Amino acid sequence: MPSLDFQLAWESLCDPLGSCEENQDNLLIVTGDGRARYLQGEVWHDSWIAGWPEGHLRLAVLDGLGGHAFGRLAAERAALALRAVPAGLPLAQLEAHLDELHVRMGQAMLRDGNQPGTTLTLLDIHPSGVAHLYHVGDSRLYALTPETVRPLTLDHTPPTRLLLHGELSLAEWRHRCYSVSRGRLCQAFILGSTLGGGGAYAPIRLAPGLTPLRAAMLPGPLAGLEDRRTLRLRPGESYLLASDGLWAMSRPDVFVAEWPGLLCEGSVEAALARLMAALQGQAREECQVDPLWRGDNSSAILLRVVGG
Repeated sequence: MPSLDFQLAWESLCDPLGSCEENQDNLLIVTGDGRARYLQGEVWHDSWIAGWPEGHLRLAVLDGLGGHAFGRLAAERAALALRAVPAGLPLAQLEAHLDELHVRMGQAMLRDGNQPGTTLTLLDIHPSGVAHLYHVGDSRLYALTPETVRPLTLDHTPPTRLLLHGELSLAEWRHRCYSVSRGRLCQAFILGSTLGGGGAYAPIRLAPGLTPLRAAMLPGPLAGLEDRRTLRLRPGESYLLASDGLWAMSRPDVFVAEWPGLLCEGSVEAALARLMAALQGQAREECQVDPLWRGDNSSAILLRVVGG
């Protein structure tokens, strides 16, 4: 298969207005020459991965759980560990590696009453544009054209749990996920999951393993949005991996609807800068309406496919 050309830009803000004390987000960007970039101690670091396949990309966004101890450390350690996962694996083997990493890191970090965890939305991308997705939590992957924006992942939050158990309509689920501010997580990398088990109103227990959303679990309109699947990235489209600080506002659907105009013109660096500037403007508006409003760590990777 012929190789495509990819353009990349990334950014991580402690929050849009710079008022928070700690950035618990992290990003991992491994470029086609094997350079890995990630945050360590909230500072950008670079390293090189020996034997990395030429032209292969690995992109991941991680959002440490702010309500638990060591959220930043969980995201940071996971980003570091992801560098060692072999590139170019078949999807089933990539899943197995990452599921094993989840268990191993949980055993190492979940002690002394601490409950650290992180979201993980990862793309492992062959030079041809075939990409394997592995998704845990409520960070998201979006696909964009100049006219459209569509989510390619499902949030692991209480509305999704209710939907899976038939206790919420699809319309209400969409409203709760995309039109109002976000809620709690039902599973996180390292920490575990409450997505599985009994009915929607059964006692909620944290299981150490993850519960990936498979095709058979999803209602028809959401078919094709499984957590672990293979995508073909399309020339002419842009892809945004982002933490939930990008839609932590009173009307996130209105802001997300502006993204095609912000992200699909000019260089990827300029496009992502426009998005972050718009996010800061939105944050100022939120503060005017509600002086107690607080932003969240806001991180994003913008990938544009220009070959083909």
